Amino acid sequence: MRLSQQIYPNPQQNIRQCTKQKVTTAMVQGVKLLALPVQEMEHYLEEAVYANPLLEVHYQREAVHAMDEEEPMEDPDDSGEEFSYDRWIQKKKEFGISDPESLWNVKGTPFELDCLEGVLKLQLAALKLQETEHRIGLEILGNIDRRGYFVGNLASICYAVEAPLETGEKVLALVQTFLPRGIGARNLAECLSLQVGEDFPWAGTARAMIKESFEDLAGRRFAKLARAYGVKKSAVEEIFEKLPELNPKPANGYGSQEAVGYIIPDITVRREKGGFCVAVNRDSENMLKMNEEYVSMLDKGEVNGETAAFIRAKYQEAKALMNSIQVRSQSLYQFAWTLLEKQSRFFELGPEYLKPLTMQEMADAMGVHVSTVSRLVQDKYADTPHGCFPLKYFFNVGIVCGGEDMVSSSMIKRRISRMIQEEDARRPLSDAQICRALNQEGYPISRRTVAKYRQMQNIDSQAKRRR
Repeated sequence: MRLSQQIYPNPQQNIRQCTKQKVTTAMVQGVKLLALPVQEMEHYLEEAVYANPLLEVHYQREAVHAMDEEEPMEDPDDSGEEFSYDRWIQKKKEFGISDPESLWNVKGTPFELDCLEGVLKLQLAALKLQETEHRIGLEILGNIDRRGYFVGNLASICYAVEAPLETGEKVLALVQTFLPRGIGARNLAECLSLQVGEDFPWAGTARAMIKESFEDLAGRRFAKLARAYGVKKSAVEEIFEKLPELNPKPANGYGSQEAVGYIIPDITVRREKGGFCVAVNRDSENMLKMNEEYVSMLDKGEVNGETAAFIRAKYQEAKALMNSIQVRSQSLYQFAWTLLEKQSRFFELGPEYLKPLTMQEMADAMGVHVSTVSRLVQDKYADTPHGCFPLKYFFNVGIVCGGEDMVSSSMIKRRISRMIQEEDARRPLSDAQICRALNQEGYPISRRTVAKYRQMQNIDSQAKRRR
């Protein structure tokens, strides 16, 4: 067999000089820190401290106040109001309970009157049900969500306590008579129908209409409902007019188990004599410090080999992290001053004077890439003399208004909202009417844009706003 070798004639070598950017771990970390809001910085830095022994969390001692041993501790559950029998009798009358002594059999104290679960348990105990029915009632109360709706499975509850489903339906019907009205409902229509009292217009018809034809009632199909229930159209309109007086969430006012989300602004703009001042939240920058013991060991040569290499690597990581935090603060500071310059009329006069501004314009003014501005405004807030706003709020498109003048889309939205708030509820404005009014004011905007801006503000259409 003959082997043949392929030979490339006239081989050429192309030598080209080029520059490539190598993305390091420090750069990735800096980009990530730039996008983090101050609320998430603490958690991120705590994880960094766990992973790097050369980093320590620096707690500000002046912020910690020692408790005076002689000062008595306050009970967090103490409302400051002493319990009295007269107050107990008054609450008993509100519930329609004839025997107040039976309430003392409920697990807990009378102070549970301030808690929805306690209020419901007191009313359940006052019924003096049989043991099986009482157990079903407690299970039902345990399956009432933060809105006041029953979200459990009644068949499963009855099976667990070895009781027929009819007994469960009976107990649920009793729970639905408790205060506040509408408690224990399984859906919105049932919740509203439970709140219809005898003083409600056309009470019997209203209950049936809400339970059976709620979608038609919400859709204002008055003529259809009048024919179906054999009443006048004016009666249906009267029922519809009273619906806003009913509470779709009867448990409101008794507190919530949900965690409250607090907003910590990354930027603060304050009005001072002669102008404004800008401050950046630097809590994360002051949170970390270097572990001096490890640094001293490295400087004195007390470690060598793999240990010394490990400490040097962690030292470089720590320095890179602290430098990235400082760069983040400097970038936010530069952004804040540029924003103050670009939106000066907003800070002086209010949201109605917000100017059109794009992220590209902001990036050009700062001398950075537009992606840097995009990361800077992500999930961050600014505290201003006119309220707390997300940083993305300050960026909006502009509409040419007479010559070269431009107005922001945010201002148009606020104008539409104000026009709808001031309209006659019996003759609400249509999108076309709003469009004509804005055009007369000098804003060249189309009806379709008016409809889009109205929907973005969760404002109903003309038909649904009519009263």
